[in-house]
Amino acid sequence: MILIDETNCDAALSNAAAAQIQWARLSVRQRARQMRSVQTHVAQSADDLCDLITLPQRRSRTETLSAELIPLCEALRYLQRNAARVLATRKLGITGRPLWLWGTRSEVQRVPLGRVLILAPWNYPLLLAGVQAAQALVAGNAVLLKPAPGCEAATATLVDCFQAVVGTQLIQQVHSDPAVASRLIQSGVEKIVLTGASQTGRRVLATAADSLTPATMELSGCDAMVVLAGADSQRVVRSLLFGLNFNSGATCIAPRRVFVPRQQSDYYRKRLTSQLARLPAVPVHRSVGERLVQVVEDAIARGAQVVGGLWDRQAFERTGCTPPLVLFGARPDWQLMSADLFAPIAAVCDYSSPDELPELVGSSPYALAASIFGPRAAAVDLANRLAVGTVTINDLIVPTADPRLPFGGRRESGFGSTRGAEGLLAMTCPRVIARQSLRNPKHLAPSTAGDEEILAGLLQLNFAGGWRRRLCGLGQMVRGIRHSRE
Repeated sequence: MILIDETNCDAALSNAAAAQIQWARLSVRQRARQMRSVQTHVAQSADDLCDLITLPQRRSRTETLSAELIPLCEALRYLQRNAARVLATRKLGITGRPLWLWGTRSEVQRVPLGRVLILAPWNYPLLLAGVQAAQALVAGNAVLLKPAPGCEAATATLVDCFQAVVGTQLIQQVHSDPAVASRLIQSGVEKIVLTGASQTGRRVLATAADSLTPATMELSGCDAMVVLAGADSQRVVRSLLFGLNFNSGATCIAPRRVFVPRQQSDYYRKRLTSQLARLPAVPVHRSVGERLVQVVEDAIARGAQVVGGLWDRQAFERTGCTPPLVLFGARPDWQLMSADLFAPIAAVCDYSSPDELPELVGSSPYALAASIFGPRAAAVDLANRLAVGTVTINDLIVPTADPRLPFGGRRESGFGSTRGAEGLLAMTCPRVIARQSLRNPKHLAPSTAGDEEILAGLLQLNFAGGWRRRLCGLGQMVRGIRHSRE
């Protein structure tokens, strides 16, 4: 495989543009049908892909299969079944057409953008990059895929699965050096899709600003887990432990801020103390270590209590590993409560009234997702008041892997959507075609003395309140028509 680097950016972009033009001539259904072969290649390459995920945060092949490969193949199947419908041309007939546009018929097409640069993350390098690449291709684009450092080999095998079906020019792998991605943006791509930290998003957007390149930003999270009165306490504890342990806590929608009723705080402290004490230390990604030390030390200095595993700063700085940490007694204005940490850590903050919860959840600058545990009616009511991208009720993380669902955040968690129908549409732009069937449209005729009265009457007839005003408008139109014939 030939990597795109700073020496061949222009040639790679030129090749991608030429391949994309030919690819876009196929129908959506034809492009989507090819994802079945990609799906087969991914499934047949599962052992290699599992072996090539070498980041220490991925502690088992089971996690790679369940969190990446199976959801990726489900997303490929979703595209085969639904892409043609989602991207179908929408024809607009006479229903709803303004009266003054008589003779006009229009349609809205969804057309490819061109070359899509995908900047993939390190924590889920197969699922996120694979779904975004598949959606871009099915939409008719060419793909330039840049992996995160440390994920090059796994990404190369994933790209091989696509190239075996669509060829080597439609999807190309980019060197993991961020400078190469910057060069590609400056040289000219038509869309950027970034999954990464908020500070990375700012840098990418600054580079894209000169060329006004559109972007989808799937950025950091500091997600809330809300426990309501009446919640199943066993499910709460099991879910929190799952969120802390799955992928070593390196999931953007893992629980970071846990809000519990004040009267139940001691109960959950005791339950979690016994459960957390049994868990081994897990590795933390090198990019997170310094920030983790900073926010944990700050929280402890402010009076937070670490339950379960002990926090040992010296051992962590020496080994890069820590037991999952849950800190009770946190307050909303602490650093820990607004830190986008991809690590096995959560802070517990108590509340006195459910009325506080929308404000507490919204106190973080991030608004990616939230999970709510409690009786269904109360949970749904709260979910409808949270300004986040995704809310799960009595569960967390896993339901978002449904390929039918869009994924995206708000505020510092980014903008735009990936996955689902919305993510597929985001890989296209609308093209409107309007056709005029009248031989002599009114607006092309010479002006007459009655035009003003006709238009003023039309305005009143269509939009005025009350039948008297509308009848006056009709009369004004009739007078205008008479004047126009004089």
